[in-house]
Amino acid sequence: MIVMVLRFLFIFVFLSIVPSFLPPESSSIFCSLLTRANEASTFGDNGEDGRDGNNANNGENSQNLTIFADGSQMTLDLSGQDGFPGEDGSPGGDAICGEIPQPVNSNLVGTNGGNGGDGGNGGDGGNGGSITIYATNLANLQSIYIVAAPGQGGEAGQGGDGGESCNCPQSYWVKEECTGEPGDINYSCTNVEYNCQNGLQGNSGRNGQFGRNGQPGRLTLINSDKPLADDLVSGSTTLAQLQERGFILSKNKWENATGAASLFAPGSVVADQYVYMVERIEKYVVMVWNAPQSFNDFAQSQLTLALEDDNQTIKVTTPEDLWLELVIQDNNRFVEVIVSNALEAEKATEIEITGLVSHGSNLQLNLEDKAQYSDLISTDFTLKYRVSFSNDLDARRVYDYRTRFEGSIPPELISYQDNRFTIAIGQLPIEAKYLQPNTRVALELIVNRSFAGNSTQQTIIVQEVIKR
Repeated sequence: MIVMVLRFLFIFVFLSIVPSFLPPESSSIFCSLLTRANEASTFGDNGEDGRDGNNANNGENSQNLTIFADGSQMTLDLSGQDGFPGEDGSPGGDAICGEIPQPVNSNLVGTNGGNGGDGGNGGDGGNGGSITIYATNLANLQSIYIVAAPGQGGEAGQGGDGGESCNCPQSYWVKEECTGEPGDINYSCTNVEYNCQNGLQGNSGRNGQFGRNGQPGRLTLINSDKPLADDLVSGSTTLAQLQERGFILSKNKWENATGAASLFAPGSVVADQYVYMVERIEKYVVMVWNAPQSFNDFAQSQLTLALEDDNQTIKVTTPEDLWLELVIQDNNRFVEVIVSNALEAEKATEIEITGLVSHGSNLQLNLEDKAQYSDLISTDFTLKYRVSFSNDLDARRVYDYRTRFEGSIPPELISYQDNRFTIAIGQLPIEAKYLQPNTRVALELIVNRSFAGNSTQQTIIVQEVIKR
């Protein structure tokens, strides 16, 4: 092969250089021969590519099963189905060569074989069936032989072989080629070497992928002889329903363990890790109404009850518009929600100013709780005290107020009796000149109210002129 290449290279160089030393008419003849020596023709038709194999179907999962174990002998086959094998790719077609051409006045190239088709993927194995067993005696499981093995993944389809190409009958040949007519002055002959290249063998197709194995069936073990009820860890109810019928919250407590196969008859196949129910938690919740307020006013209000996971306590959530003072007494499975006071949230914001009285250090602001709940509700105040020296008789048209005090009112400056409050403004750190008669003041009072873990604010704004 190397000799053939070197010979062809020599002829190419020779034909490229010699024309420069020849007369013009001879030079054109050599150039024509050189062009023909470089041309190539194909022979035959390419082979067709093979078809890809189809991917296989997955194996079916086994059914799940629930049984009661009472010591009876049982054999349970819950095996997953094996995945199906992938289809092989078909081989590539051979090139169609026809009649092998005899030496001609051109280079030759054979056609290519077709590529083989790719193999299809194997199907995944099906999962073994999971089993739920009710058993009050674990020894009864030894009478059960169970096979919940996973299905195996399907075989991969094989790629098809590549097709054969068209090959040359000979690698090279030399032909004498003449121009002009014998006897003519421009008649000349020369030897021209031609070559032939084989076509390419088709590529083999890729093999498919093996299917994945399924998962073994899992065991769920319940220490009970009756069907297990669903969890109910939270729910809503009216106060009336909670008082009359109560409400049951429940949760099944589970733990993980290993060694599931050892619980059954020897040779059983099941996932090693299993879950078992440790206990069923049930809480029966009722309401005890010990509040002085009428129960009928709140009977249709909704509560949300929830069973907390960590310590199995009951959490009671009230709507925003209902404030309840309550305690929860948990007597194992029996829980009492004892209400000692109740009020509607809107009742906490019915404070009204009844007057700005006196002046100087005796200046005080009087307020009244119209809802009459201040014996229950904690109350504190924040005040912004602003002053204007405008002579405009219409206070609403005055805009030059300046803040002279802003902050919380100390408890010792607040007097309370029978749902009435008195704030000693004159004792706050306010310069005396801003407390004198005929001083125009604007008060912004924020009333902070809290009760049984709930809180709200009421803002009261008033503009007055201090009187004697």
